[in-house]
Amino acid sequence: MISGEAFKAFFKRVQTIPFAPTAENIESWTLTLEDFVSTDEQLAWLAERLVKLYKKFPPPLEIRACFCGKFKPKDGINAFSETYPDGIPSEREDRNRAITGPELKALPSGHVASADPSLDAAIKLAAGVQEVKDLPLRGPATAAEIAAAPDWLRSWEDYPALPEQPPPVATPKPELTPRHRAPKREGSSDAFGADPQVREKMAELKNASDLPTRKRLAAELDLLLLRRAQGA
Repeated sequence: MISGEAFKAFFKRVQTIPFAPTAENIESWTLTLEDFVSTDEQLAWLAERLVKLYKKFPPPLEIRACFCGKFKPKDGINAFSETYPDGIPSEREDRNRAITGPELKALPSGHVASADPSLDAAIKLAAGVQEVKDLPLRGPATAAEIAAAPDWLRSWEDYPALPEQPPPVATPKPELTPRHRAPKREGSSDAFGADPQVREKMAELKNASDLPTRKRLAAELDLLLLRRAQGA
């Protein structure tokens, strides 16, 4: 005969499992459990096993299967687990998992943090950089300090020096070609030299420093001279 206190302790313990019985259906669950559980001790054991083995509260047949994994049911009706088709895990397996934990593989020889060679090398490099940053700076490194430097730092000596970059090449300033000059007439200076627009455009062209601007001004000057020659 199971006591009322044992049932209270059972339902309180299994409340940690999602979808556990509520106050509305505790009575029906009590009748179900009484069919196959015989003692208070068996009921307390069943509550602990349900908490350890199930992520959500199982149906009556699954609870009966869990119970039958250790005890003979009072009504003699056995059940098989659908959650664990290969059999309910034994309590010995639970204890071994709790004690030993997962097996950790040893790192390969020479590795300090990871089995991945690239990641391990990066971690070593970062650690070495931090060690160097923490050192006080007292001027250029001495021969003894260079000899005592870690391998990763001295290995930089093996890298070739960067090639010297050639000096920038100055772009020659284009000369004013004859086609950019105004036509002349006999006995006078430039034919359109007195035209203020021509003089202004020629001054802009003379003072221009970059090639695109000089090309644009030269084209504008050609067009202006052509219009003056046509009497525009």
